[in-house]
Amino acid sequence: MNKIIHMTYKKPVPALVFSRWHALNPDYRIEFSLDADCVAFLKEHFNDYIANLFNTIPKGMYKADLWRLCKLYIHGGVYA
Repeated sequence: MNKIIHMTYKKPVPALVFSRWHALNPDYRIEFSLDADCVAFLKEHFNDYIANLFNTIPKGMYKADLWRLCKLYIHGGVYA
Protein backbone atom coordinates (compact mmCIF):
# COMPACT_ATOMS: atom_id res chain seq x y z
CA MET A 1 0.00 0.00 0.00
CA ASN A 2 1.18 3.51 -0.77
CA LYS A 3 1.85 5.39 2.43
CA ILE A 4 0.22 8.62 1.33
CA ILE A 5 -2.59 10.47 3.08
CA HIS A 6 -4.61 12.54 0.60
CA MET A 7 -6.45 15.57 1.94
CA THR A 8 -8.46 18.33 0.28
CA TYR A 9 -10.23 21.49 1.34
CA LYS A 10 -11.37 24.70 -0.30
CA LYS A 11 -8.69 26.78 1.47
CA PRO A 12 -5.29 26.08 3.04
CA VAL A 13 -5.42 24.40 6.42
CA PRO A 14 -3.40 25.65 9.41
CA ALA A 15 0.11 24.26 9.89
CA LEU A 16 -1.06 22.75 13.19
CA VAL A 17 -3.28 20.35 11.25
CA PHE A 18 -0.31 19.05 9.25
CA SER A 19 1.94 18.74 12.28
CA ARG A 20 -0.68 16.66 14.10
CA TRP A 21 -1.23 14.39 11.10
CA HIS A 22 2.54 13.94 10.75
CA ALA A 23 2.91 13.20 14.46
CA LEU A 24 0.16 10.58 14.34
CA ASN A 25 1.33 9.07 11.03
CA PRO A 26 5.12 9.44 10.86
CA ASP A 27 5.50 6.78 8.15
CA TYR A 28 3.07 8.51 5.78
CA ARG A 29 3.49 11.36 3.32
CA ILE A 30 0.66 13.88 3.43
CA GLU A 31 -0.56 15.44 0.19
CA PHE A 32 -2.99 18.33 0.38
CA SER A 33 -4.99 19.64 -2.60
CA LEU A 34 -7.02 22.80 -2.99
CA ASP A 35 -9.98 22.90 -5.41
CA ALA A 36 -7.80 24.20 -8.25
CA ASP A 37 -5.38 21.29 -7.67
CA CYS A 38 -8.30 18.87 -7.78
CA VAL A 39 -9.51 20.24 -11.11
CA ALA A 40 -6.01 20.07 -12.60
CA PHE A 41 -5.64 16.46 -11.41
CA LEU A 42 -9.00 15.47 -12.88
CA LYS A 43 -8.16 17.06 -16.24
CA GLU A 44 -4.76 15.38 -16.35
CA HIS A 45 -5.83 11.87 -15.34
CA PHE A 46 -9.44 11.75 -16.55
CA ASN A 47 -11.05 14.37 -18.82
CA ASP A 48 -12.69 17.79 -19.04
CA TYR A 49 -16.12 16.30 -18.40
CA ILE A 50 -15.09 14.97 -14.98
CA ALA A 51 -13.25 18.22 -14.15
CA ASN A 52 -16.33 20.25 -15.11
CA LEU A 53 -18.53 17.90 -13.10
CA PHE A 54 -16.35 18.64 -10.05
CA ASN A 55 -16.90 22.37 -10.60
CA THR A 56 -20.69 22.01 -10.84
CA ILE A 57 -21.17 19.99 -7.65
CA PRO A 58 -22.66 22.45 -5.14
CA LYS A 59 -21.46 20.93 -1.86
CA GLY A 60 -17.79 20.67 -0.99
CA MET A 61 -18.12 17.28 0.67
CA TYR A 62 -19.51 15.78 -2.54
CA LYS A 63 -16.80 17.44 -4.62
CA ALA A 64 -14.25 15.88 -2.28
CA ASP A 65 -15.89 12.46 -2.71
CA LEU A 66 -15.55 12.60 -6.49
CA TRP A 67 -11.92 13.76 -6.31
CA ARG A 68 -11.09 11.22 -3.56
CA LEU A 69 -12.30 8.25 -5.58
CA CYS A 70 -10.35 9.42 -8.62
CA LYS A 71 -7.21 10.16 -6.58
CA LEU A 72 -7.24 6.78 -4.84
CA TYR A 73 -7.90 5.01 -8.15
CA ILE A 74 -4.78 6.58 -9.69
CA HIS A 75 -2.39 6.82 -6.72
CA GLY A 76 -3.71 4.57 -3.97
CA GLY A 77 -3.12 5.56 -0.38
CA VAL A 78 -5.51 6.81 2.27
CA TYR A 79 -8.00 9.69 2.19
CA ALA A 80 -8.72 11.83 5.25
